[in-house]
Amino acid sequence: KIELTELLKQLSEQHVAVSYWVGGFKKLRLFIIEQTLKQLEIEINNNLASLGMPEWAITLDVERENKSGGVTKGFVVFVHAPDSKAPVRFEAWSGGESQRLCLAGDMGLSNLILERAGLISEVEFYDEPSSHLSTEGLYDLAETLAQRAEDQNKVIFLIDHSIIDFGGFAGTFTVTKDNKGSHIN
Repeated sequence: KIELTELLKQLSEQHVAVSYWVGGFKKLRLFIIEQTLKQLEIEINNNLASLGMPEWAITLDVERENKSGGVTKGFVVFVHAPDSKAPVRFEAWSGGESQRLCLAGDMGLSNLILERAGLISEVEFYDEPSSHLSTEGLYDLAETLAQRAEDQNKVIFLIDHSIIDFGGFAGTFTVTKDNKGSHIN
């Protein structure tokens, strides 16, 4: 009985030590996630401004208190629009606003991943980003991509069926398809 009592005491001490580290690593993991989400928010919001939505903002959350006082887990994106008092879920927007929000998110996530991985990308491709964008939205997009190419010293390809009249492009390729195949002009 004495040996078992001593063993139980030792195991209890080890359990306390391990529990401390398990809790510490959980807190550390949450801290890293929170810091990463804050950086992503900054990246996205900077891109929103350049895409013609300067007074809009995105907030990201993984845990939040619900109405009953419990904690809801999951990744949530809230959009703060200039004419809305409360944040609106991302899914509520449509058309050009939604497209700009997606583009800002794509650019922000790209910046975050490259920075965290210590990588430099020399080329980016945007396939059909003009969906639902107005003429002003197309201009903001082209201006943003031109500035991004210059600031980050990269080549950006904008692939689209729409003809975007923008003088800031370094060049354009026109691909036509006929019964003989596709041709670059």
